[in-house]
Amino acid sequence: MSHLAEFNIGRLNHDAGDPRGVDYVAVAAVVNEVAERSPGFVWKYETELGGGIERLVDGDPRVVVNLSVWEDADALEHFVWNTLHKKIYLRRDEWFEPLSRETMVLWHVAEGHRPTLDEAMERLDALRENGPTERAFDWAHLKAECGSALAAE
Repeated sequence: MSHLAEFNIGRLNHDAGDPRGVDYVAVAAVVNEVAERSPGFVWKYETELGGGIERLVDGDPRVVVNLSVWEDADALEHFVWNTLHKKIYLRRDEWFEPLSRETMVLWHVAEGHRPTLDEAMERLDALRENGPTERAFDWAHLKAECGSALAAE
C-alpha cells in the first residue's frame, strides 16, 4: 500500500524577521498543528525552525517549503479544503510572491517512507520539466487518477 507525499514551496514577500511577516509565522505554526491532528496525517518534515519551514531553494532566504505525507488523497484533500488551512491558503497573496511555475507536487510513497528535501525538489523539478506523470503530479492528475472530488482552486 502507498501513501501520498505533498511538497510545496513559496517565496515570502518579506525577509525573515520583518514585522510584516510575523502573522505568517504565527499562522503557519497553527496550521501545522491542525495538520498533525488531522485524520490521515502521517508525517511532516521538521527543521530547527519548526513548522516544516526551511530555507533551501537557490540559497534564497525568502523561500519556505512544506513537505508532508498523508494516508491518501482524501485525507490530504480534507485538510487542504475543510480546515483552517483553506482560510490561510486564500490569504496567500498577503505573504507570498506569485511564482511563474509550479510550486506544489504530489507523488506516491511506500508506507513508512519519509521523503527527503532533495527527493521533493527532484519531484517538483520533474513536474516542472515533464508535466504530470506517475512520478510527479498535481491536483488535476490526482483527481483523474483516483476519481476523487478534489478541489483544484
